[in-house]
Amino acid sequence: MTAVLSPPDRDERELVAMTGGVLTGREWIDDWKRRADKLRDDTLEMAEKMERLSVSSVNGDNDIRVTVNSQGVVTEIRFKESVRDKPADDIAQQVLSTMRAAQNKVIEGARLVMEQTVGTESETGRAIVSGLEQQLRPRES
Repeated sequence: MTAVLSPPDRDERELVAMTGGVLTGREWIDDWKRRADKLRDDTLEMAEKMERLSVSSVNGDNDIRVTVNSQGVVTEIRFKESVRDKPADDIAQQVLSTMRAAQNKVIEGARLVMEQTVGTESETGRAIVSGLEQQLRPRES
């Protein structure tokens, strides 16, 4: 049976340097467990922050507000009384454009959450932001 060990990361190389270049099996396991625990904690924190993520956007006339959750799903639409003076087609168009603006803010919010937790260059961070971009940004034809 062959054991496959992943290449050392920066933290592991620093640990090797601190121990004079000798990393015992126990030290390697302890370091691996520490990194695994940090990844778990960061991932849980990311999931909690993403669950709470909610953003709003307001149209140019400041009379339509659209709020979306972390998946870009509309959770609230608010109108001021002044919207009554607008044609229905204009209202519909402004609701859609305001929703898209809120969805773009979700992508940026998710990117910030990744930066604060699992890292924007981690597989998880890239997958979540990329998934939101594919889901929420219109495809160019």
